[in-house]
Amino acid sequence: MRSLSLLRQGSGLSERDDFDKWIVPPLREPVLLKNLRRFRLRLRESGEPPEDFDFILKAVVDGCPLLEYLSIDIAENRGNQRAIPFIVILNGSWLFLKIMQFCQLPSEVDGRRPGSHISLLEDFIRRHPSLEAISFPWSAQFLANVRLSQLLPRPKSFDVPMLPLKKTLAVLSTEVLGRLTNLSTHIRGQDLFLLDRLRNVQYLSVAILLTRIPTLVDNIPNLVGLRLMMRSLDTTEMTKGEILDPIVKQLARLSSLKYFSIDGWGLCELFGRDFYVSSTVPDFAERTSVEYIRIYDLQMAKTGRFWPWYRILRNSQGKYTGNKLMRNRGPTAHKEIGLGYDDEPLR
Repeated sequence: MRSLSLLRQGSGLSERDDFDKWIVPPLREPVLLKNLRRFRLRLRESGEPPEDFDFILKAVVDGCPLLEYLSIDIAENRGNQRAIPFIVILNGSWLFLKIMQFCQLPSEVDGRRPGSHISLLEDFIRRHPSLEAISFPWSAQFLANVRLSQLLPRPKSFDVPMLPLKKTLAVLSTEVLGRLTNLSTHIRGQDLFLLDRLRNVQYLSVAILLTRIPTLVDNIPNLVGLRLMMRSLDTTEMTKGEILDPIVKQLARLSSLKYFSIDGWGLCELFGRDFYVSSTVPDFAERTSVEYIRIYDLQMAKTGRFWPWYRILRNSQGKYTGNKLMRNRGPTAHKEIGLGYDDEPLR
């Protein structure tokens, strides 16, 4: 077995690997996990942990020397149960670990408040010089107090979407930030003067205001993937053209741009459910180099509906000929865009 996900959502428990083959518990033989490369734990609801949970967690820590990918996501409403897996995991060591993702940190670890266990996380990262990608999607306040500049010898991706760029710089240092190719961040007005530090970034997920996108494009001209997280966009006061026209105008300046996604509230109602068969996609095709596009409505996502990516099709002369629905239907997609996206390729 090379990949294992433990997922609890709603009233049922799913245990499956990421190659879509169902695993039948219990996993009582450690030999089944010795070749594990990827481990993902997601407990989103209250209730009892899965069968053999303690055994599996211990086996992953003690018996998976080849582990490269680690993702932990435990719902806040699980109370004291949240801290136990974090304590176990943060005391583990994996020689080949490349990607770590802690979706939500518990308010306490081993009875200590977050400020007092920063060293626990820093020690974990110090033991893993192989780390290339770090993701804390919902823990910006905690990460703001961590200092990683001397702990990441080969950083590629840093995903803390709500951490302002200025604070990201304090966490990583100018040198580390300059070596990143993937970044998720929040750009405020006081962060604009730091954008020139991101010239090596190729895949950017960014919370930003519409009016600041020109400055972004001025400073990061070689973007391959761009995700605009525009949660504060007021779709009730603006038309589709008022939002998309200035965006397309700026994207046209990015000659290397291949992937584009925009997140926001009410985009489904604003753009219409026939967005992908309207004139908007041909406009993207004719005015930009974008090959993959996605509109993600946060309001619809709350209902469990995720919007897929579409591939823009062009003929040999570069003229738009149509679009193709991609297989991925999750809220995020291409692995190279960064950990703010799903880690499976578009198909």
